[in-house]
Amino acid sequence: MDRFVKKFARRRQDKLARKIVDLLLDGLEVDEFRRRCREDVDFVVDAVDRVLSEALDGDRAPSAVNFWLFIVRKFFRFLGVSIDWGVIRERLDIPRREVVRQDRAPTIEELRKILANSTPRNRVLFHLMAVCGLRISEALNLRFGDVWLHENPPRIRIKSSKTGRYRIIYLTSELVEALRDFFGEKLENADPDELLFPANGSERKLLRSDVYQYFQATLKKCGLLKRDSSGRGYQIHLHSLRKFFKTKLEAAGVNPLLIEKWMGHNLGSVAQAYYRPSEEEILEEWKKAEEALTIHGRGRQLIQIRKEVEEQIEYMQQLMNQLQKAQNLITQKLEEAEKPDTRKKARKSGRS
Repeated sequence: MDRFVKKFARRRQDKLARKIVDLLLDGLEVDEFRRRCREDVDFVVDAVDRVLSEALDGDRAPSAVNFWLFIVRKFFRFLGVSIDWGVIRERLDIPRREVVRQDRAPTIEELRKILANSTPRNRVLFHLMAVCGLRISEALNLRFGDVWLHENPPRIRIKSSKTGRYRIIYLTSELVEALRDFFGEKLENADPDELLFPANGSERKLLRSDVYQYFQATLKKCGLLKRDSSGRGYQIHLHSLRKFFKTKLEAAGVNPLLIEKWMGHNLGSVAQAYYRPSEEEILEEWKKAEEALTIHGRGRQLIQIRKEVEEQIEYMQQLMNQLQKAQNLITQKLEEAEKPDTRKKARKSGRS
């Protein structure tokens, strides 16, 4: 049984798995339980019913109840017991899977609070997910070789967790600044295959379950961990960062097909075949996107400051050219004033 329970340890569901196994066995030895399951379908139904009743007593969402039943089915397969799940569904009132959460994308102000109350590493991770529309698995699979800051504009390469295809997403000036501040010279010197966000003190990937906990703790810290109207889900959760990306680009009027492409969605057979935007078209849409995805305003400020500095440099260069011309003119006049007047000398010699 320890071998079975350990299968759920990485998801931190090992305690739940052990509880469900205890409910199924109901005090029986494993061999006896296996034998009776193979001989009596009613015994199987009663065992599953014990788990189902316990799950429903906790007023859990249908998705949570079905996760309990998922562990039940895994346990039967682990024991080598084949059961007809159709019979179970006929005999027991299993709730249908329903979308009960009524979540939403965070506002700019809420996202600022989330980033301000995050640890430095999580701040960069959440920022990246929000302004690039990444799934958590896609973000955790990023490596230093996927970050191309020397391109114009800077970009990252993402391998879709759903299709396995690669896609390119541009980075806002603000996010580039955050990446450089956090990683420093490592962005240039790290092994391209090194994970961007490894677990603390190791080369392993961060666990998704850990990131979910970090995000919830951050929401609680800044007063944003609130239930939705159903009372079963939260208004904002980790996947809401991806929704932030989509809603902001839609509001900015970015081409819907390009939004879907950047999010790694399947465009459908026709659109997939015919939608081939040029680099100029993509860059034009990106101007609108970057404006919408800038969170703190530093990106716009940097662009404006850079523009003002360039204008000042050009103005100073013009002044320097004018001063150089004036200096050349003054030098010329002085040289002419110092030369003897040969015509006056000739007149004086004639009178004498």
